[in-house]
Amino acid sequence: MCPLWPLHIILLYVLCVAPLLLMAQHIQVAKPQQQPKQLKVAFGPEMSEKITEGETKMIEFQIANMEDFDDRGSLEVEVTTTDPHIASVQYMGDSKDFSPNTNWTGSFNLTARFLGYTKVVVRLWGNISIGRDAGKDLIAQSEPAKVAVIRAARAIDKAFIYTIAILVSVAFINMGCMLDLEIVKATLKKPIGPAIGFCCQYIFMPLCAFGLAKLFLANNVALQLGLFVTGCSPGGGGSNLWTYILGGNLHLSITMTFLSTLAAFAMMPFWTMTLGRLIFAEGHIVVPYRNIATLAGGLVVPLMIGLAIRRFFPKVATVLARALKPLAGLFICVIVGFGVYANLYMLQLLDGMVLLSATCLVLLGYTFGGMAAAIMRQSWPDALTIAVETGIQNTGIAIFILRVTLEQPEADINTEYKRQQSLIPRLEKIEVAYEGFDNETTTLVMNKGVSTPYNCAQHISEHLMKNSVVAEVNGEIWDLHRPIPIDCTLKLLSMKPEDQHQASLVNKTFWRSCSYLLGAVVEGSFQDDISVTLHSFPPANVRSGSFVYDVQLSLDDWVPSLNDFRQIAATFQKFVRQNHTFQRLDIDSSVALKMFEDNVFKADQIPHIATKSSSGNTVTVYRCGDHIDISRGPMIASTSLVGRCSIAAVHRLDSRIYRFQGVALPSEIYINHFAFGILE
Repeated sequence: MCPLWPLHIILLYVLCVAPLLLMAQHIQVAKPQQQPKQLKVAFGPEMSEKITEGETKMIEFQIANMEDFDDRGSLEVEVTTTDPHIASVQYMGDSKDFSPNTNWTGSFNLTARFLGYTKVVVRLWGNISIGRDAGKDLIAQSEPAKVAVIRAARAIDKAFIYTIAILVSVAFINMGCMLDLEIVKATLKKPIGPAIGFCCQYIFMPLCAFGLAKLFLANNVALQLGLFVTGCSPGGGGSNLWTYILGGNLHLSITMTFLSTLAAFAMMPFWTMTLGRLIFAEGHIVVPYRNIATLAGGLVVPLMIGLAIRRFFPKVATVLARALKPLAGLFICVIVGFGVYANLYMLQLLDGMVLLSATCLVLLGYTFGGMAAAIMRQSWPDALTIAVETGIQNTGIAIFILRVTLEQPEADINTEYKRQQSLIPRLEKIEVAYEGFDNETTTLVMNKGVSTPYNCAQHISEHLMKNSVVAEVNGEIWDLHRPIPIDCTLKLLSMKPEDQHQASLVNKTFWRSCSYLLGAVVEGSFQDDISVTLHSFPPANVRSGSFVYDVQLSLDDWVPSLNDFRQIAATFQKFVRQNHTFQRLDIDSSVALKMFEDNVFKADQIPHIATKSSSGNTVTVYRCGDHIDISRGPMIASTSLVGRCSIAAVHRLDSRIYRFQGVALPSEIYINHFAFGILE
């Protein structure tokens, strides 16, 4: 028996536990993580605009609930992006040791680095202890604000496009020199090959692309749409060259390319309006009929030139026919070499799933086309041709569809806005003397030609920022989001100003804005088969108690029902609740004509409007959401200032011109249903 019994049990226990106790003294107990509070941050309007690679923007922001953190002592503001590779942030202010107040304003420089999307986050940090082991605690953070970085226009892109266009045209002329119309006629009389190709190109490929998009790209709608429209765009010009190089049937290839291009007028709308809606239900997928027609013309015209050379200059045709294979080799080298160099940036955007899905689409196209031709007992050259025509897609058409579908309609006005902003050589300061209630004056130092009355309101109080409708700059009525160019006195007007003259100006601004919004809503309220062309809206007439917009409809003797009124009113209500701001821009009449080239009424009005401007050649346009229209302004700050609204009547003015009439109330004025019914 152990002489230390039973003490040896206690001794062994101490020897085992003592090291653990010593280790525990050096282990810091982690403080339980608390969920950071919500930081209410309002960014300047520049934040919602796209930014070009290499461009730097100064973004102002305001923290509206700083009073919630008065008890946290020393605070620190941090502004970061979730992906600095896309865009980086340089915070402009002194982030440490400031006193919290109701509305705290700062600014930062946002620099675009690379094509893509990222998000800006504002965080509030506070000290959790004092002394050697002091650390920082994340107190609150804002909702991420999305930033879109786009590519700058490059000369090399245009050079690549023009080079390809020239090479393709020359190649098709050479093909025309080899083309035998009798063989083409024989192919059309027994169109077994074209029929197989049609089924492969317009049935198998769209279904295959849709399946691959859902299988490999399930988390990215844009990539799904890209792969799908590529599968719906057969007839690539490169298929003819590859067919010739690989020893296929060139006559069948050209015939299939031409027929598939013509079929695109019907088949592409069919697929984009069916399966395309399952991918991109929120947007309108535009079918580029003009581009398809241009492609067909670009195919036929060079071939006709080649056929003419073959008929009238047979010796020249023989020489050109012999040069086709070297030319095809040059074409492929240019595509591979120049194309990769011009689009080298895209390699950074590709990932495994994109490469896998695109590769599978092409390989499955080749395989299915070849197998279908073999099953139908086509000759080897014909089977090879059908396989190549099925697998090679017209990426030019697909790229155009994606650009129009995924880009916002305001691309032209964004471009013009950025051009005007780039003309500002450097930021200069101006003094803005704000005159508030009881003649209280506050002097603000703002950025000349950049800062707006809304930015001034951000520096003063949240109440002014939310409730100001329009501004008065040096006695002139002024849009809240219109930059201020000079030193000035500023008044911010609400919906209920005490001065009668100001009240009249505010009322006219409100009704004018409602007319603008009515045009935006009516334009999108009818089905696609009904043509809607906005004409104009008369000057605001406050005494009438309503707002109007004149619209041309491709409807004869249309009598709207009560349900029609309710649907348009519901769309109006939904639009104003989205809190769109009104962005004003004074543009050259030539730019305005380009923007409204599809609207005969606006195009006719623009020269007359321009001659009445102060410069004699400018037109004022406004953007609200996705809608752009002409108006001398000013407009209200945002659609959130519009409350209850209704469509009261539609009057027929001409054979197809209808005047839509509506009534609305400001959002801060409440009225019961019965009283509003009397107004209607």
